[in-house]
Amino acid sequence: MWSQLKESLKSEISLPTLTPQTAILGFSDSTNDRVLINHILLIFKLHIFKSREKGNLSIIRLINDIKNIKRTENFLSSSNVHKTKLYNEKWGKTNGTLPI
Repeated sequence: MWSQLKESLKSEISLPTLTPQTAILGFSDSTNDRVLINHILLIFKLHIFKSREKGNLSIIRLINDIKNIKRTENFLSSSNVHKTKLYNEKWGKTNGTLPI
């Protein structure tokens, strides 16, 4: 599923390969996108945990989860210039039309 997500987001952000170590500890490289990539990893793991109970995983629902969190953070940051700057630093590369 990580490979599908990686393929879906490749036009906006380059997700690294997921290993057992990074799946547990997150990505520690010092790229500018590290915060966003680790946040996407947390959303990914939460989505898998929740979907496991239902017995069905969906890349579409995962992307929608990411979109909803992005929208929520955008709404919460809109009232404060400093928060807007942090939002733009984090989500700036995902301002394309697809998929998030």
